[in-house]
Amino acid sequence: MTKFRNLVSALALISAGGFLCTVSAAPLTFTAADYDNSAVQTTGVFRDVTGGQNINRGPSLNPSGTKYDALNFTGSTNNAQLNGWVTTYDTTPGDASAATRTLFTGNMSMYADVLISGSDNGRGVGLVTMFNEDSKIGLSLYLQSAGNTDGYSMRLIQNSQVPNATLTNVNLGGQISENQWYRLMLDLAFAGDDFTVSGKVFQHVIGTNPTSALGAQVGATLSYTDSAPWTAGLSDPYQIGLAARNSAGNVFASVTNFDFSGTVVGSTPIGEVPEPGTLALLGLAMAGLGFARRKRN
Repeated sequence: MTKFRNLVSALALISAGGFLCTVSAAPLTFTAADYDNSAVQTTGVFRDVTGGQNINRGPSLNPSGTKYDALNFTGSTNNAQLNGWVTTYDTTPGDASAATRTLFTGNMSMYADVLISGSDNGRGVGLVTMFNEDSKIGLSLYLQSAGNTDGYSMRLIQNSQVPNATLTNVNLGGQISENQWYRLMLDLAFAGDDFTVSGKVFQHVIGTNPTSALGAQVGATLSYTDSAPWTAGLSDPYQIGLAARNSAGNVFASVTNFDFSGTVVGSTPIGEVPEPGTLALLGLAMAGLGFARRKRN
């Protein structure tokens, strides 16, 4: 069913002059080429949607030890609308038009290394998928600090009209340390009209070094499944990105080594080319159009 849905999408895009392209990004470490610190982004591959004044590229926020190039989230979200600050991946950040946004469709995977500094209640940072910039609806997989008493948890949060709309939760107890790097992973998989999002957290062998090898998984794997019609108007195609929030205090978190693999709709990110599988899909779509035309004649 999913393959058929993708084929239908390909046919629609071809008739509109567009195409699908399966891409993967080299890990983005948030150098100047990745993120524009200007109030309005015109270069790089990210565009801030909310809280841009509190999202900045620079040295990671750990108070001691080696600092790494990172995207830093600061300031108070105070359980704000949209669950805090959001920045989306976009290869044309200077043009916020819906027609030129970098949109994904179907299955995708992404990960990032995240660091949470300080212990304010409800402080969290994470990955965004199935996001719609116009409706401000999407899903965020957070690694969250809830203080020494409440422990820590990983949450899949809905960026909708209700702040902190937790859809599912994995309690990580006291297994997460402040000012340590963790790998947060997200997988989105469609089955017909339904989808499942799964999430995992891993330690690094050297906790203060996000470039070190991965260690053990922390806690259980998170899984959330939604059936059509999807919750709160989630849609495909969609945008991806990063988000941070705090339920009642300051955000203080860093992100580096952001990477993804998925199918981009309409335009190819800089330096990427269609993979053979994508070309085969487009060839099949074109053949289908030709067959239908001959049959009609």
